Amino acid sequence: MFTLQKFIMPQANICLQEKMFFRVNQEEDIYYNFEDHTYSFKKNGELFSNTYFNSFCSPKWYRYTVIDEIIVSLRLKGNFEISLVKSFLADNEIINNTVKQLYLSSEEINTITFKYNFSLDQFDGFYYLKLKAIENDSIFYGGEILTDKAPINQIKMGAVICTFKRENFIYKNLDLFKYNILKNPNSQLKEQLDLFVIDNAGTLDHKYFDHNQLHLIQNKNVGGAGGFTRGIIEVLESTLPYTHVLLMDDDALLDINSLERTYAFLSYTKKQHSDLYIGGATLRLDKQNIQLESGAVWNNNLLFNIKQNLDLTSVADILFNDLEESRSYNAWVFSCIPLESLSPSNLPLPLFVRGDDMEFGIRNSKKILTMNGICAWHAPLHNKYSSFMTYYTLRNQLVLNALYDKNFSSSSAIKLLAQNLTRELLYYRYENIDLIIKAYTDFLGGVSFFINTDGEQLHKDIMKFAPHFQDFNELSRGDNPFMYVKLAVSQNQRDSKKWKRFVRRLTFNGYLLPESLFKKGGWDNYGIVELTSARAINFFRRKKVLQVDLVSNRGYLTEISKKKFFSTWIRFFKLSFYIRMGGYKKAVKSYQNEINKISNITFWKEYLDLERK
Repeated sequence: MFTLQKFIMPQANICLQEKMFFRVNQEEDIYYNFEDHTYSFKKNGELFSNTYFNSFCSPKWYRYTVIDEIIVSLRLKGNFEISLVKSFLADNEIINNTVKQLYLSSEEINTITFKYNFSLDQFDGFYYLKLKAIENDSIFYGGEILTDKAPINQIKMGAVICTFKRENFIYKNLDLFKYNILKNPNSQLKEQLDLFVIDNAGTLDHKYFDHNQLHLIQNKNVGGAGGFTRGIIEVLESTLPYTHVLLMDDDALLDINSLERTYAFLSYTKKQHSDLYIGGATLRLDKQNIQLESGAVWNNNLLFNIKQNLDLTSVADILFNDLEESRSYNAWVFSCIPLESLSPSNLPLPLFVRGDDMEFGIRNSKKILTMNGICAWHAPLHNKYSSFMTYYTLRNQLVLNALYDKNFSSSSAIKLLAQNLTRELLYYRYENIDLIIKAYTDFLGGVSFFINTDGEQLHKDIMKFAPHFQDFNELSRGDNPFMYVKLAVSQNQRDSKKWKRFVRRLTFNGYLLPESLFKKGGWDNYGIVELTSARAINFFRRKKVLQVDLVSNRGYLTEISKKKFFSTWIRFFKLSFYIRMGGYKKAVKSYQNEINKISNITFWKEYLDLERK
């Protein structure tokens, strides 16, 4: 017997959203024991597995694998009515049809199994289990969905985690790997998964890598792109028969079951689907039932996060989540890539961070499969602010446009430049002006820029532009302390009248106003905004604004500079002239014709200083 997927129980160190695992008809009739992972029933208590983790997506198994029949295995004690139910959407209505039903009566723990063939299914949806206790003190101990078919593919995965000074996350994931896979004699992954941790900071301790399937590799700090590519090179050059590389984020919370389900699915994938990518969804770490994305589509310079903000405790959302649609790439939070789509001449680009996974996916992935239950949890990015990301996000966006957006012209590039400069001017973030100009200048250097640039030194130079933050305690000793009451003023600001909006636009949000019209006084001597949610109105007629990061409890003071306002537009016109006079077209030609020069193993080994070691 081969396990296709286990019935997963809630775990305190992973996820406590019980409705992502099982549902009950009456909470007082069923008790879940977190210590021994069992459900105890009173009479007429009902348990349902029509959930994100424990439903079975038969259409994808049937479409992409050789599996058309399942064996349901359950460990039970007591008296139960057991039902297998097919659930699907019809005109936005959830339809539930019971397809099999049987009974169990046992005073001891008993394993009951039954088969079901789903090859004649007509509607996409999923199967789930319904358990109803006929008597008190009935207990569900767990179970699996199995097959009696032997795997048709010999799968071996090289998992790669790239990290920079996130020791606690790495050590926790190492413990999960060791306990659930490497030291678990019942794990199907025991001999089929090796872990490569690429340490860009050189801060991890070798003593934690005490198994021959755990590899610690120190690397230059050339970002996620450099770390993941180093891991890919290790897998490619290994003598072991790897078939896939699995890329995972260092600060993501991982459930080992996602690895096991990925491995099981690939073990039965039809030959014509051997190039299939399997993408894990990214769920919110703070609200664990909310999905950030399940893959994404990049289309004409616009990014669409697929199935964003679904509530994975909702049956309708779960059914919708498994419906297939187009995907350009899957984030490298959890992305399983067939080795056949990688080669020494087809590696990621040295983009450092933000866009490396996107570009590689657009260039290579033919089909990305996602499934309910394969995921990782990650902190949402919308409330994180990093000044240096201004450079990487914009430069890499321009690279993607040059490669994949034929409609993005020199005029588009000038418009994008103006939009970015305007935003930073409105927010008094003048250090970002320099990063924007540098992003454009480096992009316009074409492929030669990447060939002739040391990525590690470049990042050090970029970090010099970062503003000087102070924690709230330090700020309390100065003239501009942080206070929530002042932050609330900015959060509640609105333009109530059209003439006020007109004045703001006419004066470029106050830059062209005389200083005598700026706000003054004890209360209005400075404003406070949150970095990730600032708006232009928060800066109007304010000379100083304290900009704060509520995640790290830090902030820095910004002050209007009319000198920098005018000098920025002079720089804009100079750069725009170069773009218009052929600079952009020259760069585009370089990326389209020479991209292979920075996506091959010879380049990467020199870039990573591997040849010198």
